[in-house]
Amino acid sequence: MRNPTMPTTSKPTSGSTAFRSRLGQYIARPLGLVAVALCFGYQTLNAQTIAEGAKLIDLEQVQKAEAHFAGMVAKAPTAEHYYYLGATQLLNDQTDKARQNFEAGIAKDPNYALNYVGKGALILKEAKPNEASAKLEEAKALFNKAVVTSKSKSAEVFYEIGRAYISFDTKDGVSAITALRTATTASPRNPDYWLRLGDAFMVMNDGTEANNAYNKAQAVNPNYAKTYIKLGTLMERARNYNEAIAKYKEGIAKEPGYWPAYRELGELYDRARRTKEGFEYFDRYIQNSDRNPLALNKYADFLIKLGEYQKAIDVLKEIEAKVKNPLIYRGFAYAELETKAYKEGLAHDEQFFALADPKFVQGRDYRTYGKLLIASGTDTVRGIEMLKKAYLKDSTGEYPAVLGVSRTFNDQKAYRFVALINGFLDSVGKMDAIDYLNYGRALHNLKRYQEADTVFGKLTQKYNTYLTGFYWRAYNSARLDPNSETWLAQPHYEKFATLVTDPEKFKPFLKPTYRYLISYYLIHERNKERTLEYADKLLALDPADQAAKDAKAHDFSKPLPKAKPAAPKPTGKK
Repeated sequence: MRNPTMPTTSKPTSGSTAFRSRLGQYIARPLGLVAVALCFGYQTLNAQTIAEGAKLIDLEQVQKAEAHFAGMVAKAPTAEHYYYLGATQLLNDQTDKARQNFEAGIAKDPNYALNYVGKGALILKEAKPNEASAKLEEAKALFNKAVVTSKSKSAEVFYEIGRAYISFDTKDGVSAITALRTATTASPRNPDYWLRLGDAFMVMNDGTEANNAYNKAQAVNPNYAKTYIKLGTLMERARNYNEAIAKYKEGIAKEPGYWPAYRELGELYDRARRTKEGFEYFDRYIQNSDRNPLALNKYADFLIKLGEYQKAIDVLKEIEAKVKNPLIYRGFAYAELETKAYKEGLAHDEQFFALADPKFVQGRDYRTYGKLLIASGTDTVRGIEMLKKAYLKDSTGEYPAVLGVSRTFNDQKAYRFVALINGFLDSVGKMDAIDYLNYGRALHNLKRYQEADTVFGKLTQKYNTYLTGFYWRAYNSARLDPNSETWLAQPHYEKFATLVTDPEKFKPFLKPTYRYLISYYLIHERNKERTLEYADKLLALDPADQAAKDAKAHDFSKPLPKAKPAAPKPTGKK
């Protein structure tokens, strides 16, 4: 039994079971299983048995706790036992079973108040965003009935009401604070009441009052690990990760056997981008847990981040044997992408998208799905569409992945797919010089010369010191004018030639540039001075170049035939 206290009310309080928002429905969401506060004022066998079950919940061994309370109901189906079983099932996301037990408890004893609180909490848990206001009123009616039934004397009833108001997506921080103030006034020696009051203030973004409440809990019991976790959370919100870690460790030192503190510290390390250190603590938590699906899914997430993909897959299989949850398939897909089990990953990802609530789909989910579609050879075009969706969902986080796929396609000379991806990135104004270059070259190789010219024009305008862009615009322009009828490429080759300050570095590009300009000034302009200028520059790079020698040897006193030189071929990587 954790933190026993003597109640100040006329009716002995029994125990309180935490209600967890969305627990089990989307098990990859942050863990935060709130512990049970016990306020037993009598030493009966029944109370001790409830304390044992509550202890299991306190240590986040909810599956064992459910079995424990189910056994109690089987032996003695009292309203109190029905409540604890229902509340534990609520933690396990077994809402239908929880509802049945709360109703059975009310039928057994209409004067036992906590079953009304349980039903109200269930309403808040199941409320959809568009019905939050109505559901709050519906739950409030049940909470008021609980207060009336307990004759406003049970601190625990107000505590459970206050917690229900802040445990789910549908929240009412003001009502929670009112209820929890009543609970702390009636039972000021219970640290959990103060901690939950602090949580209610956190919901209202009032860190000062939350800190005051947490400090009062610490004053009641200086050796209570959960208090240090709460104080550390405040420090984390202020981005003081080192101080938060120190506070969490202080809590563990106070209660080394309180395993949820190891989980909390592990997750804190992870959020501080010190995942390897965090894993050491989370692993200790797992080794001392009942390996519930919620904890195991986070464990698998750690393994994936650390590159232990096969171990993660093994853990996910263990979870799948216990529950069917869309977020399990997310983990499978990610790990199987990394282990190149593309077909299996694709099947799991399709299960994820078929089952997951769209509001929980993240950019990385589209990215993983897109990469699996591409890597498995199933549908590259659709895979690229998924990458676009990933970017639109999270432009900052997903940009590197989208760009990485584009560059891989470029290395593979898969120009069609480079054009598809970079065309999208161009439309959202998100490309570096090299990616504009890859885009333009892809269009060029697809013989879409006019589109390529537009892209190279953007490249030279945005990155006017990126010399390769000027060269490629010139080379592509020559393809738009293959017979040199308008000498369309001349201004671009000229621009490139004037920008180069290190001829040796750009030698592969300058040689065809000078050849084109020699032809232009010799044939089109009949300009001896400029012809010889570029012939000399070309010979400086390559003394054996025949075009330069012919230009130097040309007799400018004679008229020239109207020859039409072929456009020069580019050198270097396309």
